[in-house]
Amino acid sequence: MNEQSWVIDLFRPEDAEEVVGLYRAIYGEYFPLREIYLADWHIEQAEKNDSYRIVARLTDGRLIGTVALYRSVPTNPELYEAGGLMVLEEYRTKNVALELMGFLCNRLPKMSHVGQVWGEAVCNHLVSQQLSIKIGYIPCALEVDMMPEEAYQKMSECGLNINSRVSVLVLFQAFRPDHRVVYLPQAYEDTLKKIYAPFNFGHEFLKPGSSIEDEINTSADIQSMSDAGIARITVSHIGTDFLSWLDRTHDELRNNGNKVYQVILPLDTPLVDQATESLRQEGYWLGGLLPRWFGHDGFLLQKTLHEPDFSKIKVYSKQAKEVFAMVKADYEKKLR
Repeated sequence: MNEQSWVIDLFRPEDAEEVVGLYRAIYGEYFPLREIYLADWHIEQAEKNDSYRIVARLTDGRLIGTVALYRSVPTNPELYEAGGLMVLEEYRTKNVALELMGFLCNRLPKMSHVGQVWGEAVCNHLVSQQLSIKIGYIPCALEVDMMPEEAYQKMSECGLNINSRVSVLVLFQAFRPDHRVVYLPQAYEDTLKKIYAPFNFGHEFLKPGSSIEDEINTSADIQSMSDAGIARITVSHIGTDFLSWLDRTHDELRNNGNKVYQVILPLDTPLVDQATESLRQEGYWLGGLLPRWFGHDGFLLQKTLHEPDFSKIKVYSKQAKEVFAMVKADYEKKLR
């Protein structure tokens, strides 16, 4: 036991109720993933290795903070998300968050045999971005207006002025890096090469050119998170019917109350160029790179049904600022 009044420890099944309590203390009842409020869900996640959670524990056993690695990408079960960093308000001036993140990034992946991790850092403040980037995570995408305003009601009650949706910066780190063959959509060839530059995994970039695909039908996983106002469309296979499929999908989602649309395309097929152009015609604009989203890499395009306020987006580090600038410029280009 250290001289300090708390230690970093691995999650235990008996911690589940207190983990739920931390979510309620930070987010109230507005966190978009409803299962997060079920203690049994956290226990089941740990038993299946769907999550590796650590906690900050007082000497009397009470939890004051937590963070986790967890599976959140159905198209690649080997890709874990780092997230859910929460520290009770009265301990935020201590080093609790820093020690949680240090353990999460430096020790937990080796203990859990996790080779690739991604995360989303909110852009209404810089703390989580600073912690992640200093530990080695690389910014690669910006999800504009991802989180609903209601999720931050508790913070507003504490004096933080959050009166709009909150954007998140996507970050990635590979502990066992390897190269990939990547087809770059022509409209974003230079942009994606700039985003890829800090990774330096020896990727082979190919131009889409012409391609004949045997598979006609597009296949995708569609998540419509009505409570959060988000529709996320993960396209696992781009078929030659992509344009008509996209029209049908939009028709199905139109009355679900979604305010933000995201489409993730695979970058291992020449048809990504055709799909990208179809999405741009539908008002989508740059989101960025999602490494290993399918085992191979993904490309995020997005659109909002409202005008986003880019002045409220805070980013930290040179790479994050470059990603932000490219996303903002592409949105503004769409308006012209």
